[in-house]
Amino acid sequence: YTFPALIGRHNATWALMSSEWLSAQECLEMGITWKVCEPDQLMEETMKHARVLASKSISSLVESKKTIMAAIKPQIDAARDRENAAFAYLMGRPANMEAMVALAERRQPDFAAIDMADS
Repeated sequence: YTFPALIGRHNATWALMSSEWLSAQECLEMGITWKVCEPDQLMEETMKHARVLASKSISSLVESKKTIMAAIKPQIDAARDRENAAFAYLMGRPANMEAMVALAERRQPDFAAIDMADS
């Protein structure tokens, strides 16, 4: 639920179905990330923003986050239930087993021979 809500259905569909790596710039453009910096500036930028938040009232930050999340919590909970059910359904099936064996053997999985009815 949250991924398509955050970046749009088409972007989420492509990202999840293709499993392609998303660059920092692509993540920024899609709204997955708030900022992008050079790798050697990461700690400095992180600490700069951490100091801003650390200077705020913790109770205000907690309540702000609760307020932001409250409106979408039921949808997130329902989505988590759907995702868990799908994950449980797929575990141990032929496509999952091929993926796990391929990972262990450090090779690309070959799903071509798997009957879609069994996967």
